Amino acid sequence: RSTLFPYTTLFRSGRRARIVSVDRPAPAALKQWLQQRMGQYDKQLAPVVLEQLAKSGQDMYYLDNFIRQLAVMDTGSTVQISDVQPFLDVDIDTNIFKLLDALFARRLRPSWQAWQDLLATGAAEGYILFMIIRQLELLCRVKAASEEGMDAQGIAEFTGQKPYPVKKMLGQQKYFSWQELQELQKELLQVDLQLKSSAVDVRLLLEMVMFRLVGD
Repeated sequence: RSTLFPYTTLFRSGRRARIVSVDRPAPAALKQWLQQRMGQYDKQLAPVVLEQLAKSGQDMYYLDNFIRQLAVMDTGSTVQISDVQPFLDVDIDTNIFKLLDALFARRLRPSWQAWQDLLATGAAEGYILFMIIRQLELLCRVKAASEEGMDAQGIAEFTGQKPYPVKKMLGQQKYFSWQELQELQKELLQVDLQLKSSAVDVRLLLEMVMFRLVGD
């Protein structure tokens, strides 16, 4: 398993690689897992929240990070739909993907504009952070699979992503060396730890990471 990101399922041994297929859990199993993960933080998900998350179509990495974000939010012992609704807002989703596209294409001005638009929708910094982390991991998986000779369709099946975003990431991965990707992952990990352990200016830390991503 990749030492760069724990969820990468491309195994390497010299020049050989083995891909392990991991099926998505059935809806009932996914709900059980979500509730168990939330329970590890002494909270529970209200039934309507559980239903929304199970139907969201998001992968396990996204959902795991989302649970960790809910764990540090002031939600009370039961997470209600009002607590998660801002994260499910269409405008926020649209703007976060604009930001990710611009960041990983290393385009400064569009990145800054998308960042300002996203803040205007009220998106939480913690949510933005784990979306950037998630996208960085996906980029690493696409880059690794591409270097093993997989085509776009094969990479889409391997990563569980649709072909269009995979094609975009195939172009974006060329802008990053493996050394850069590893350094960025370490920096994002530090921001994540600081967010959870101390009173810091999260917005400033995120802006520093974004400037690092675009190479300025």
